[in-house]
Amino acid sequence: MLPGRDERQATSDPMIDQLREELQRSLGSAYTIDRELGGGAMSRVFVARDERLARDVVVKVVSPSLAVELSAERFEREIALAARLQEPHIVPVLAAGETADGVPYYTMPFVAGESLRTRLARGRLPTGEALSILRDVACALAYAHEHDVVHRDIKPENVLLSSGTAVVADFGIAKAISASRTGAGPEEGSATLTRAGTSIGTPAYMSPEQATGEAVDGRADVYAWGVLAYELLSGSHPFSDRTTAPQLISAHLTERPRSLASRASEVPSTVSSLVMRALAKVPADRPSAAELLGGLDLAFAGPAGGVRRRALWAAAAAVLVLAGAGSVALFGRFRGSTRAESSTPSAAAPIASVAVLPFANTSGDRSDDYFSDGLSDELAHALVRVPGLRVAGRASSHAFRDKSATAHEIGRALGVAAIIEGTVRRAGGRLRVTAQLTSTADEHVLWTSDPFESQSTDVFQVQDEFTRAVVTALAPALRGETATTIATKSRGTRDAAAYDLYLHGRYFWSRRGSANLNRAIDYFRQATVVDPSFARAHAGQALAYALLPYFGSGVPSDSVLALARASAERALALDPAIADAHLAFANVYGRDFRLAEARPHLLAALADAPLDPTAHSWYGSYLERVGLLDSALAEKRRSVELEPLSAVLNNQLAQTLHYMDRLPEAVAVAHRVTELDSTFTRGYYALARIQLSRGFPDSALQALELGTRFGPLLLGARGLRVVALAAADRWDEARRLREAILAAPPARRSYGDVMLAELAFADHVAALDALERSAAAHELSIVSGVPGCDPFLEPLRTEARYLAMLRRHGMALCVARGRWPVRAPPR
Repeated sequence: MLPGRDERQATSDPMIDQLREELQRSLGSAYTIDRELGGGAMSRVFVARDERLARDVVVKVVSPSLAVELSAERFEREIALAARLQEPHIVPVLAAGETADGVPYYTMPFVAGESLRTRLARGRLPTGEALSILRDVACALAYAHEHDVVHRDIKPENVLLSSGTAVVADFGIAKAISASRTGAGPEEGSATLTRAGTSIGTPAYMSPEQATGEAVDGRADVYAWGVLAYELLSGSHPFSDRTTAPQLISAHLTERPRSLASRASEVPSTVSSLVMRALAKVPADRPSAAELLGGLDLAFAGPAGGVRRRALWAAAAAVLVLAGAGSVALFGRFRGSTRAESSTPSAAAPIASVAVLPFANTSGDRSDDYFSDGLSDELAHALVRVPGLRVAGRASSHAFRDKSATAHEIGRALGVAAIIEGTVRRAGGRLRVTAQLTSTADEHVLWTSDPFESQSTDVFQVQDEFTRAVVTALAPALRGETATTIATKSRGTRDAAAYDLYLHGRYFWSRRGSANLNRAIDYFRQATVVDPSFARAHAGQALAYALLPYFGSGVPSDSVLALARASAERALALDPAIADAHLAFANVYGRDFRLAEARPHLLAALADAPLDPTAHSWYGSYLERVGLLDSALAEKRRSVELEPLSAVLNNQLAQTLHYMDRLPEAVAVAHRVTELDSTFTRGYYALARIQLSRGFPDSALQALELGTRFGPLLLGARGLRVVALAAADRWDEARRLREAILAAPPARRSYGDVMLAELAFADHVAALDALERSAAAHELSIVSGVPGCDPFLEPLRTEARYLAMLRRHGMALCVARGRWPVRAPPR
């Protein structure tokens, strides 16, 4: 702490008096100690008079109880690095030394004013004043980080207010104390001190990685800045209901605060989003300090004009994705079907990536949502064919529906250079479509269309003209094809009624869940009745059938395999290069452990749709099963790059990281999954498995409990709970649950549950029996998993039956990874 108030404090502690005397002797006649300002577990703070220059300075002395663990020489060397910082918003280090007893100290200028903590005690700051303070702190952080200095303890006590300016004190001090601990190596130098009563960082402002003792960098300061910003702008700490250090640390690790926008509506939306991104649990998801500064500068410059605000999901706003290679020059004009030319673009700009946001249905009838969604999806489907242009995935783009965010925020979340958004209105037998393209870099509207209007019976004509205008503007040459050809190919039918039914099917298919999938199947079936040659409708039906068992429909997986296969065969007979049909076939073969037959369909899907995130993820799952984990990880990462806001694809990435025993990254991705979709049951199930492998059974049990709130119990979840209870030494509860699993009637018994329950009690024979029965029944917990790499099957690695089963199904045994979390059961 470095309070700047001229507030005298009497010293009555004999130990402090002794420390003051020792310090005065060390300082000599050049300085006269005037008074003590205070201190804590880490240091004591005194004000001294610089006799030569007739000015006050602050002298901070490391606490003697802590100093015994420090190397004074190393401390002074680290302080020298901090002393190089010369920036108006950083309180500089003037000098450093040690007392006769070897206690390190350093001097800093005395700042006349008060600490931010003192100012907050008088009440909430006006928004303008708070933003000014936050910008000053961001300036300090950006400069320090550029010079490889991390503060590690940003908090109101270390922010001083003087003459309308905020300055930050104690830069580099936390690192100096940590790195100078006797015996501390380079790795320890960035870790958190765990000595009782002394931690590098303050629990109320401590980043998750700092709290767990991991190595930290400037992103820890950004998190602390986020906490500080939330507190200043909303009037309360993001976890104000937590009072103890353990409670605060737990909140930083596991809880996401309410959005700042909901707590402080007067704060600019760009700033609210910036603060929430700074509070991301995963360091890589946070902006840099320089980005904080840039975002605040935009806020001071005033609101950006012209762009209609769309959605940014607060838990996902920090997902950063690299833009695709290549660039396409945007130029040309939109031309409406019955109107004059639209406005010309404000400036040509190289664009390599774009997101098509769900078009707004302005008809006032929500039953038309399927049509506006379908129109934007068809445009995205056509744009995928533009060479060198990357199009953001559907799930990520549609996460922005009916929310509030800037084009810049959307661009950062999806990693795109521009967004396309529009409106669709169907009323009185007429169809009206408008669109505009906006740069995400500066939020300038590059061009805007005049309305496309016609009778709704001419929907194909409107869609073709609309798609042609956009595609022509993005790339004049589309692999030698015209825009009209691409539009027609993307649709797949010339029958308006069949197409309308297909759009209904896609609308419900995208919402998943057994009820929605069944509705999608019915619409796809009707579309194929109207137009039997509609390959995309047959493929959609096939994929919906294939996915139905994953959503707790109660339909045995075997009963839909034949239906999925028949629809896929019909689709491929009509169009051999249709990705959805190949994916459905791959799913059918994979479910039947026919991996060699699934592979060519996965490769065909990737050839037809190289930017399809599901195709990459499913190919990654195939590679896992045949033991190629490094290649599998690359495919799973690619799928998330293409669809960063998909909870499903992020969850599959987390599982691969788990198989590879990359547990810190796995748990970070798993937490991201629950932030993206807090109702996604499979996300909690995967998180529980990872926490068990990390040795945290209580956290695993908590995740399993959360998962049961949002959907039907997944196959294998009860067995995993037995494992977690056993790992937590709650053997009586584990035994009762195991008995309940074994007592279930055969029609309701999950062999995946039985297998895990038996493994928890070290009955390998019974576990192998259950594993083989689960595979024979095509239970999803087995057929969609990776038995050869699953760390929860580690106890069976040496069992001949287990190895024979893997060989029989063409699966590889991965290199031993992870550890079985359960100690031997009590006798």
